Amino acid sequence: MTKRLVVGWHTPDAKYTALADTMRAQLDAVGQAHHVYTIEKPPGADWQRTIVEIRPRLVLRAMDDHPDAQILFLDTDVYVTASLDPLFEHLRRCDVAFAFYNAFGTPRAQDHRGRTKSRLHPTGRIHLFNPTAVAREFAARWIEECKNARTEEVALTNVICSGAIPANIASIPLIYAAYEIDRAPEGAIITHESVHLKEITTKDKVGKKIRGLVNSVTSRLGKKH
Repeated sequence: MTKRLVVGWHTPDAKYTALADTMRAQLDAVGQAHHVYTIEKPPGADWQRTIVEIRPRLVLRAMDDHPDAQILFLDTDVYVTASLDPLFEHLRRCDVAFAFYNAFGTPRAQDHRGRTKSRLHPTGRIHLFNPTAVAREFAARWIEECKNARTEEVALTNVICSGAIPANIASIPLIYAAYEIDRAPEGAIITHESVHLKEITTKDKVGKKIRGLVNSVTSRLGKKH
């Protein structure tokens, strides 16, 4: 049977190392083999540009390191709650597979008449590559597209829509698609909790508390005068 592997990556700072350790523990708990890479920030490089190419470059690196494996690539700030074997089995005949989101980070957005209000696009936080020559060709083209794209997801969309690579492309089922926890479908097995959104939410809550205290003190001082 083809090896089934989850691959992730993190920078060596404390915050993302902790996320990677949590990810490894979750995968161990469900009996899932994994390889989580540590990627250093290149000195002097434009990190914002570098990060655009990290995911497709990691695809080729992992395929070189594990040439016979089905590889599921995940962000480290995901939650995995059950075996991923059904997902690997479901996707074993394609070359590549992606989850597709709309602008609201959900699988669909419809108005009261059922009309779609947002186009779907592939996300970079989860994707699967099977050990095929076409899959490798797809990853190489993704890297090329990243050189002129604002994000890796824009580059990925360009590769898919161009039809230049004759890949058999599958859609990752919704329960595995790593939607945000508050938007995930019932019974979701892979979900996502954005570390950036969590930080923004925490800062916003702290800011509201500070503003509340300031307003309270200001109000009391005003009453005294």
